Amino acid sequence: MSTFFGKGTLNKLMTSLMVAAIISTVFLASIQHANAATGTVDLSGGDLTLTVPTDFSFSGVTLDGLADKSATGTFTVGVDDPSGTNAGWKLSAILTPLADTNSHTLPAAQILTSNDIAVTDTSGATAATNSISYPYTFPESVATVFYNAAVNTGQGSHSYGVTITQSVPKNSYAGTYSGTLTISLVAGPA
Repeated sequence: MSTFFGKGTLNKLMTSLMVAAIISTVFLASIQHANAATGTVDLSGGDLTLTVPTDFSFSGVTLDGLADKSATGTFTVGVDDPSGTNAGWKLSAILTPLADTNSHTLPAAQILTSNDIAVTDTSGATAATNSISYPYTFPESVATVFYNAAVNTGQGSHSYGVTITQSVPKNSYAGTYSGTLTISLVAGPA
């Protein structure tokens, strides 16, 4: 009887077949034991916060009885939105009429132009997209939105330098006038 393969060749062939069988078994066994794992991460946001001055002053005016004048008051409003809601926000204000101790009042104050709100965004903050038109006049004793951040804008820390101009008619009474400016911050666009 003649052999087609020599003994050494047959041993090599058998060894190769056994190695291939072992590798196939290991590969198939590892596939049979594969499981998927789900990864999770919790993201929590902070609180929407507002920083406003406790008081501010308008520039002084010297009355001359000949022409209307104006006084300006500047203050800074800070908004911090780490909430993670991307809902936007709005700033509203109530300005009571400026009056002296004898109940003389001045007309409603106004923010003259959009240039009267200087915006500073902290590095990395998403700038607010504001839809308010200027000039903006504060209605007397009624809360109205004077600046807002549209949905998906206004995240992070922002500082707004606000300049308000107060009209002073030429026939105004001399004296010290005061009023109350209340600013509120509410989540959600205007």
